Amino acid sequence: MMAEIWAYIMEHFAERMIRQQEDPIISNEAKKGYLRRYDDSRRWRVLASTELQVQVKDGEGREHVVDFETEDCTCNMWQEYLSPCAHAIVGSRSLGKDPYLLFDRAYTILNYRLTYQQGLPPVTIQDIPCSPDLLPPLVVRKRGRPRVRRMRRRERYQDGQRKCGNSWCRQLGHNTRTCDTAEDDESSGEEESDTESEEEFPELVEDAREAALTGRPSRAAIAAAEMRERRAQIQQEIEQARQVEIDEEAEFAAVFGVALDPPLVEARRSTRVRRAPKNRD
Repeated sequence: MMAEIWAYIMEHFAERMIRQQEDPIISNEAKKGYLRRYDDSRRWRVLASTELQVQVKDGEGREHVVDFETEDCTCNMWQEYLSPCAHAIVGSRSLGKDPYLLFDRAYTILNYRLTYQQGLPPVTIQDIPCSPDLLPPLVVRKRGRPRVRRMRRRERYQDGQRKCGNSWCRQLGHNTRTCDTAEDDESSGEEESDTESEEEFPELVEDAREAALTGRPSRAAIAAAEMRERRAQIQQEIEQARQVEIDEEAEFAAVFGVALDPPLVEARRSTRVRRAPKNRD
């Protein structure tokens, strides 16, 4: 593996040393960045202060001051990369200066060639003896079943980070399955439902209390009695409809001397009995 890495770097250095450059002054990478910044700044406005200082207003309305004497710009890109920023490029062209002279010497073709002129010598590993002490580490499988639970990062559980929450008790650090208050909440569900009913129907609760004090029936008791009476009336109508059906079957058998099939009779009875309350309503 080390031999392959060495061969790759050696070939990379040799290719860089003889690569053809597009510009006679600066390298290809510097020229590519210059063209990109030049295209971005072609429509910017330049206000000249002196022969060595200008003010540039870009397309977004931001203003920067370029000083060619100290070779700096208020955007700090020229000082950081030692190559003219977009403000320096448009300012130099407005003053009739050559933007290529603003590049540092590190971007020139001469320094580019000097960087890769010292090539790497080829190295062969065929004659290198193999040492028995240099061996890969022994990988021993651990006993037991492999761990399948994901190991969370420690930063996830620090203060300010998102933690596991429980939608039942609205507390952090556990879920609904491991919640200790779930059973207690289920046991007290009936009491809470009674409390909620009192909150939803305060008029009925107040009427029931007055009825208990005065001895008169409450509105809820009256409604329940009316419901029971209605159910008894519906049941009576069902019995009457069933008796009418039986009488019709007996009359049919007496006239024609043929009795109907018992399963068919039962099906007709059940159908008519179920439909009787709907027709009444």
